Amino acid sequence: MSVRRSLFAIAVFGSARLAPGLTPAAAQAPFRLGHVLSESHSWHVNATGFAQEVEQRTSGRVKIQVFPGGQLGAETRVIEGLQLGSV
Repeated sequence: MSVRRSLFAIAVFGSARLAPGLTPAAAQAPFRLGHVLSESHSWHVNATGFAQEVEQRTSGRVKIQVFPGGQLGAETRVIEGLQLGSV
């Protein structure tokens, strides 16, 4: 599995792991999904589609913001942010 695919999987599963513990008030807070790829890359296109699907299926209670092009930082910074809970 490539590093990018691993990071994407960590971000998705990390976000999904937190979902069951949300309270109704906290459910309005968006999840952040960051990657280092361009907006035209298939990973970004699929991540955006995933975010829209989640929002639709949860009637807007869960929102995922997708940050392409390393907007949240380099790959190692995103992983550290996940561990610290800042991403």
